[in-house]
Amino acid sequence: MTGRLLRDKQSSVAALVTFGDSEDRPLLAAGYRDGAILVWDPLTQGRLCELVGERRVEVTALAAFYRTEGQLLLAASGKDGAVRVWDAETGDPAGQPIQSFQGEVRALAAFDGPAHRSLLAIGGSDGVVTVWDPLTGEPAGEPLQGHRSAVTSLITFVGPQGQLLMATGSKDRNLRVWDALTRRCLLRIVTASPLHALFPVRGDRAGASGLLVGATAGFAFVDIDMAE
Repeated sequence: MTGRLLRDKQSSVAALVTFGDSEDRPLLAAGYRDGAILVWDPLTQGRLCELVGERRVEVTALAAFYRTEGQLLLAASGKDGAVRVWDAETGDPAGQPIQSFQGEVRALAAFDGPAHRSLLAIGGSDGVVTVWDPLTGEPAGEPLQGHRSAVTSLITFVGPQGQLLMATGSKDRNLRVWDALTRRCLLRIVTASPLHALFPVRGDRAGASGLLVGATAGFAFVDIDMAE
């Protein structure tokens, strides 16, 4: 272990995300069960800012992304089902809260859509993934439907053929891989237990060659080299 624990709150951490600022400095955001969101510099171990809104609800997921102008933003979902967007470097709110009407949100992922438009995918407790414009708070295209229970993990990544993909894991024990732009399901794998975490593994070509899948029963590697 290097350094010390980044801790100055009694509440427990419920969500983490890493990202880089405009100067390519590594940063870490932590969302807490008491509703606080703190941004840290993990190298200096200093706290940079606290994101504070009108409501304090338990944070359930975080996602970081850039808007076209280079502004670094942080999206946070809460127990109330709403997703709020912040300027990650100043701590100021950005845009309108997104109320996805899916109950509790446990998974978020940001990605670039057509014309480099920043989009935010939200995994709902009803098993549906919806895609939104995080700054206007408006839906962006059709939802991704197929899971029969809550979406618990959600990532976007570049696939082995250079395509933009989205992977979703659910309590229904299903792993699904989608084309993030067309919203078409490309792959479905039924696992032995509910899924909790996903992580892309880079191959020796343009993008990821597979996924690490974390589940109640353990973890596994899934090959996603889907030939055209």
